Amino acid sequence: MRTILPTLFAAALFSLPGIANALTPAEVLAKADAIQKSDTAHILMEQTITTTSGATRTFKIESWSKGGDDQSVMRFISPAPSAGIGMLSLEGGDVMWAYFPDSDDLRKIASSARNGSMEGSDFSYEDMSGGSWEEDWTTTEMVTEDLNGRSCHKLTATPKGNSSYAVMHAWVDAETFVTHQVHYIDKKDRHVKTLEMANWEQISGTWTPRKMVMHNLKRGSQTSIEMIEVAYGVDVEDSLFTTDFITSM
Repeated sequence: MRTILPTLFAAALFSLPGIANALTPAEVLAKADAIQKSDTAHILMEQTITTTSGATRTFKIESWSKGGDDQSVMRFISPAPSAGIGMLSLEGGDVMWAYFPDSDDLRKIASSARNGSMEGSDFSYEDMSGGSWEEDWTTTEMVTEDLNGRSCHKLTATPKGNSSYAVMHAWVDAETFVTHQVHYIDKKDRHVKTLEMANWEQISGTWTPRKMVMHNLKRGSQTSIEMIEVAYGVDVEDSLFTTDFITSM
């Protein structure tokens, strides 16, 4: 069993400026990724879309994940017109399905369609696909920069595989390694989205942003996600991560 002394020693070690600066960009990215991962998770969230006119729509969504987001499934609970809409992500987001009950339409999401979204959300299929930053992105640069009074490692990364984004800039807290903000740059070198992650807390040892806001700079809209209930380390059946499950919800 791991004792607390090595953990305390490691925390003290990483708090020293010289040691923190010695981390490579890839190591910072890996730490930022790892602190958010849990073997299993069951989450109830509220998603609010604010359009360019200021109109809002709010949805309740339930999700389950397993293997640190290698497999995830989500379903819309309310409002009634959206209830039963589901999304299944497998193999770290490499395989994705969406289900729309009104038309009984089960769709496999092609790579070229992953910049689309459900119900007009500013979080695209790609944004919601799960997976791992460490596996999906290659860091190319790291600088130290303050953000809202916090010292951060500003990482620049490029995708390893197919992506609607060409570059990602992430501000990772130099002390806690939580991610405060992410800028997404498209293939025309345009800053198209900003993701803000706030109200971080540790739940069962896993760092969790209670609120995330995706700002869509192209269309002037935004979508917020607030975590209402979060449970990690729960029993999650493999049968949830199937197309049979999302079409029968």
